[in-house]
Amino acid sequence: MAGVAGAFVVLIARILVFATIAPSLPAVRARFHASYFQAGLGMSMAFAGSMLANLVGGPAVDRWGERRLIHLGNILGIAGPFLVGFSSTVGLFYAGMLLIGLSGTSFVGSLALISESGKAPRVLMLNAAHGTMAIVLAFVPWVAGMLMDGGVTFQQLFLAGGWFSVIVAILFFFLKAPDTPRKRQQHLLATYKRLFAKPDFLVMLFGVFLYIGLETGVTTWIPLFLVNHDGLDMGLAGGCLMVFWLLMSGGRFLIPRLGLGVRPGAIVRTLLSFAVFMSAVVILPGPAWLHWLVLGLSGLGMSVSFPFFQAATAQMFPDSVGTAFGMLSATVGLSGTVFPSVMGWVSDLFPDGAGLRWAFLLPAVAGLVVSLLSVSMLRDLKCKARPKSYT
Repeated sequence: MAGVAGAFVVLIARILVFATIAPSLPAVRARFHASYFQAGLGMSMAFAGSMLANLVGGPAVDRWGERRLIHLGNILGIAGPFLVGFSSTVGLFYAGMLLIGLSGTSFVGSLALISESGKAPRVLMLNAAHGTMAIVLAFVPWVAGMLMDGGVTFQQLFLAGGWFSVIVAILFFFLKAPDTPRKRQQHLLATYKRLFAKPDFLVMLFGVFLYIGLETGVTTWIPLFLVNHDGLDMGLAGGCLMVFWLLMSGGRFLIPRLGLGVRPGAIVRTLLSFAVFMSAVVILPGPAWLHWLVLGLSGLGMSVSFPFFQAATAQMFPDSVGTAFGMLSATVGLSGTVFPSVMGWVSDLFPDGAGLRWAFLLPAVAGLVVSLLSVSMLRDLKCKARPKSYT
């Protein structure tokens, strides 16, 4: 039990820092005189680091257990925010973002520990983990926006996140968190061969790539769009992100419990279609209050997709959960690297600001495709399944 609680605290520390990135981007543009593309590249660097961390971290969890990967992520999770906090050039800012992304080794370790704890069905445990992160994501952007409106710099916010990470790293170091027992692992190449030999896993990776494009595209661009296009202050823009993540969190805690009798693919397809519609409304000219409302509401539509995808993957490969989760998380990193930068490039094509609206076409199309794929991706998911090792 202590190990699961510690994993939740580590997730909170990592996501607290990551949640500070999006509301900081308008200030990053002003601090470093950056274009939209350059600002979006900061988020892409964080996701690039996450992709690398999870490509290594996933197999490492299966071979050496969760604790070592969580400790490594804690160290990187301290270095990254401090580098951003003391950065004097955009290059140092990018380097700090890369380290923040690399701290994602603790993500895959913590999620694997939570998934395989046997305390409850995987679907419920993973939705609880992601729901907890969504609560942090709900309040941090809003608080960050209010603080920056009050004169606090984005770099001071990252320094505060770094000090919190120090405390969490020390606490977890002294926590007795046992690793999950696993069978002896095959050679890494043999494990990857087994994963990629399954067509359903390839479809899962493609679907996750598109889904993360929808989620990161919307959440990264909410502050930039509402501040630079609609003229709202950072407090209101952060409030929109708060609504988005609160609805996502509520959906992750409630929907799996209310809808266990409904096919998961039907749940995800319905909710994603709603999210696509909400995000597509932004492409049309409209008042700021309408953009604020639909972007916030889209969080409910994206609530349960990724935890369900993770649960289905764990069910496919019960003896290689870490490696499979690592591949999913690496796909998250790849998608997060691509979509914010491309959206920034599209935004810069239209000097009158219309590009900020048209950039939302990219995540909307991605979400539409993954909503169609979701029925196939989740057709074999058993919502009440527990890890075999503990049943």
